[in-house]
Amino acid sequence: KDPIYSCIIGQEGCDVSAIATFGIEINVLNVYPDEPKSNVFPGWMAAYGLNEKDPDGTAKKIVVDSVPISEFNANPNRYLKNGNNWKYDILVFGFWDCNYSRDLSQASRDATEAYLRANKAVVFGHDTITDYCGNHPQFNSLASYAGLTHLPNDPNNGNSSYHYPRS
Repeated sequence: KDPIYSCIIGQEGCDVSAIATFGIEINVLNVYPDEPKSNVFPGWMAAYGLNEKDPDGTAKKIVVDSVPISEFNANPNRYLKNGNNWKYDILVFGFWDCNYSRDLSQASRDATEAYLRANKAVVFGHDTITDYCGNHPQFNSLASYAGLTHLPNDPNNGNSSYHYPRS
């Protein structure tokens, strides 16, 4: 398997050094939930050296631009597109409890769906797609793109929730 997509840091067999030399630059738009302390994703990339240049000096590994969700919601294509072209390889949301009670706007939800339909990658982080932690109908409407199904009455706890079906 390609270590870029299959390596979970901290999991046995994950070799971060394999990620550190993939030789291409990956551009990421990190949409964080308005709380400045929640803009943690760039720091994680730096902690593993993934924001540094490749050993041959030709490219950074992962380049992260960050924007608060309120600004992204106001004009998503300003951040996602350059003319008709997508600016980023990956769009990242979340990484804060309950996503600081922030959801996508209808416009940013539609732009995110267009991005997904263009076969671009999206990471829905911690508590973005959820029934129990904030009101996120726009994020929730994108659950199927993440392979999540909605269980109105989860047999484990009787609550409504989203699950990744296990085979």
